[in-house]
Amino acid sequence: MSLGKRNLIAIICGLCATLAYAPIYLFPLLFPAFSGLLYLINHAASPRKAFFVGWWFGMGYFVSGLYWFAYALLTDAAKFGWMIPFAVLGISAILAIYHGLASWLTFRWRMHGKILPLIFALNWLLMEWLRAHLLSGFPWNLVSASWMISDVSIQAFSLVGPYILGFVTVWAAASFFSLSLWERVGVRVASPDSNSFFVWKVPSPRPSPRGRGSLPLILPIILIVGGAIRLNSAHHDTYPDINIRIIQPNITQALKWQPQGRIDAIRTLYKMSKAPATKPLTHIIWPETAMTYEFNSNDFWAQNLAQIVPPKGLLFTGVVRREGEWEDSNVKLFNSLQAVDEQANIAMHYDKVKLVPFGEFVPFRHILPLEKITPGGIDFSAGEIKPPFKTAGLPAFRPLICYEAIFPQMAENIWPGWLLMVTNDAWFGTSSGPYQHLEMARARAVEQGVPLLRAANTGVSVVVDAYGRILQSIPLNQAGVIDTALPKATPTPTFYSVYGKWLEWMFLFIAALFSVQKQCASFCTRTFRKAKSSPSNNSI
Repeated sequence: MSLGKRNLIAIICGLCATLAYAPIYLFPLLFPAFSGLLYLINHAASPRKAFFVGWWFGMGYFVSGLYWFAYALLTDAAKFGWMIPFAVLGISAILAIYHGLASWLTFRWRMHGKILPLIFALNWLLMEWLRAHLLSGFPWNLVSASWMISDVSIQAFSLVGPYILGFVTVWAAASFFSLSLWERVGVRVASPDSNSFFVWKVPSPRPSPRGRGSLPLILPIILIVGGAIRLNSAHHDTYPDINIRIIQPNITQALKWQPQGRIDAIRTLYKMSKAPATKPLTHIIWPETAMTYEFNSNDFWAQNLAQIVPPKGLLFTGVVRREGEWEDSNVKLFNSLQAVDEQANIAMHYDKVKLVPFGEFVPFRHILPLEKITPGGIDFSAGEIKPPFKTAGLPAFRPLICYEAIFPQMAENIWPGWLLMVTNDAWFGTSSGPYQHLEMARARAVEQGVPLLRAANTGVSVVVDAYGRILQSIPLNQAGVIDTALPKATPTPTFYSVYGKWLEWMFLFIAALFSVQKQCASFCTRTFRKAKSSPSNNSI
């Protein structure tokens, strides 16, 4: 197979893998995607070519999975439109390095056909974890996101979490079309030296031993059956004295920051908050940066917002918070969530910890002469991770602002509380971005066994119970309100919330051990052969 054909197949495999995620959910495509990639790795001519097979797979994976970056840049096309190819292709090329490294590490085990899918899955686990943690991290569309296809399958997050679930998925997908199976059915992908895509081979008359390779295919079935059992015994209790209104105003990003648009947006939110409710409201939630004017306790804006706060309740709203004076060189801006009470006091504030590179700040600003995409010339500052908030009338909760929901660690140590998420997915238009973002937030709820209330500017706003089931929702690009009781957490903490980190570290240690062992063995072999073939130093 020529180099161009091999790379093209790798790109197609990567593209197929992304079709398993929201909103398409073509889960079966993971099997040809990962088995095809593993075959290409196994038949690569060198470690370098194996790396590039994985890298091209990553390019197909990330370009098709992150195309929605372009929507954010098109909100101000005159200013940022030129960045689209650099953002989509450049970021994809960097992230694809992780897939290239997983392929490179797997290549060293190519002679161990029986365990090659297992080794591949361990290397994939290692690289997904590194992708989620190195530098600022970017765990978007981990392979485990393909399990969001149903309420039953999503329960697996409560047991093993996103990284080990990804390992199970890749192991099963890479094993399904193993080389021995392909040969038994009579089809074999061409070797690197062939000029054709496929070579037809007479089926081998020797059957494989019964049960060989069945474990990676059985594990997903066990997790799905366990999910069905968990849902069958699920509780659906709510707090009787809490009635929360979630507002989705559906304000386009292009109008939100215009002078008149800012006032119109607040009027829209104000009107939707005052609409009649079937039960007395106790709390109201506005989306991320719903307030485009900063405010402090008892100032003009706080007093106006206090007029719509329910008695003894709170209004939560996203806002840009400032520390210091505008003239001060050390002024700081924060993407924040603030709560206002009926006396116009700021009852709590939370500053976003995980900021979007190039969206909310420009990394290496002293080198890169770029502007951030969000309005204003000052980078946002990162807040500090805080313990769960406790406010009057509500159980303890942990806020998540937009991007933070894709990081599993941002939702930890909250049981038996709840997750309060505000976001503005108007940046991503009508693309796969808002749907995938929602599914990752649902995963956080299942992992910790707590409910999630999500207020999104343009959608999708939802109420999710502790089992990840969507109880109420407002579709994308529609305005509306949700009045809901607050669901309770699961009766006991999830296995993942208690033991998940230990389990992940154990798997990461095993993956690293296999990688280091094989690299050391390969290095020692090369060194020995080189020494053996060199001329003797004792010759005269």
